[in-house]
Amino acid sequence: MRWLPMVSVLLFAAAVLVWGAAWGPWFLSEPPRPLIGVASRAVQARKCVDCHEEVVEKFAGAPHQVTLRPGADPAVAERFAGRTVAFGDETYRFDLDRGTLQFTAVESGQTATIDWVFGSGNHALTPVILTHEPWGGTAMIEAMATWYADDQLDLTPGTEDTGAQMGELGRYHDFADTVGCFECHSSYLPIGEDRIDVDRMHPGVSCARCHLGAAEHAETDGEQPTQVAWSELSALASISRCGECHRRADEFTADELVPENQLLIRFAPVSMSQSACFQVTMAGPDGREGRRLDCLTCHDPHQVTNRDPQFYVTQCLACHHGQQGAAPDCGAEPMTSQCLDCHMPKVPVSDRLRFTDHWIRVRTPQNGD
Repeated sequence: MRWLPMVSVLLFAAAVLVWGAAWGPWFLSEPPRPLIGVASRAVQARKCVDCHEEVVEKFAGAPHQVTLRPGADPAVAERFAGRTVAFGDETYRFDLDRGTLQFTAVESGQTATIDWVFGSGNHALTPVILTHEPWGGTAMIEAMATWYADDQLDLTPGTEDTGAQMGELGRYHDFADTVGCFECHSSYLPIGEDRIDVDRMHPGVSCARCHLGAAEHAETDGEQPTQVAWSELSALASISRCGECHRRADEFTADELVPENQLLIRFAPVSMSQSACFQVTMAGPDGREGRRLDCLTCHDPHQVTNRDPQFYVTQCLACHHGQQGAAPDCGAEPMTSQCLDCHMPKVPVSDRLRFTDHWIRVRTPQNGD
């Protein structure tokens, strides 16, 4: 019987290897564990301005900063106030009443105050109504109507899900789901007795959300470093940190990580991780010829997204520049063409939402074109 422990170890090792093979590079490189999070202590961005004035000024207009706002915020309320939209047999109306945004299902007579609005407005704005679980925990109702960037109100994504828990005003989210939503849209989220303390919450994604230890860093005039050194991360660790809110590949099964799955277009870190361009950069510590590819290659989270297509083509040509030994030339178009149109097109995921597909590849009718 002395051989039983050894057999158990071997069986366990074999199981781990099988599991690792199914997950591919995620297992073989490093586990994408959560590495950023809601700050344990509150800190305002104005405390950072003394040493990081230029970054803070740029960040003031960044989408992350305004990804969660009160429903009464005039910049948000004006998108909804006085407008109606009909779905099926029900008409929904938004009204501004003494500084609060109200949402009403006209035919059923149900009405409630919009407490918060999720989204920067680059794609959409979705209002929510805070409520509570039967046992008291914070819950929310995701309003039936969403504002889209074409300045139209339409059905909120997910409300057509037949498995969703729907009410007269919209989709119900329990305590766990509600906390998850607010965690990704705030920088400080105090919770006591299973209730979100919205009075002390810091809405929006600011410095402390991605630079843990920012409060201690500010209090010591920079002597105590923050806990997250983004510049020292591998490409995988970097996109995994963005993926804590924008989703990570390890949250999907192997059957879901296929080009035909249009859902992946919504989750840029997941799609990017499947791209040959990204996987090549994982081959060495500095990637191809000192280049690397991660979210920060093209996107500065401290400022508004660059809208110039040529800026992104320049990033492509940093590797695909036609020199011998570099990445392959494009066989279909000149190297001076717009790479994005073929390899990273904007793809509709609903009638009113389009996202850039970050699974960089030669698209075919079989894999999503």
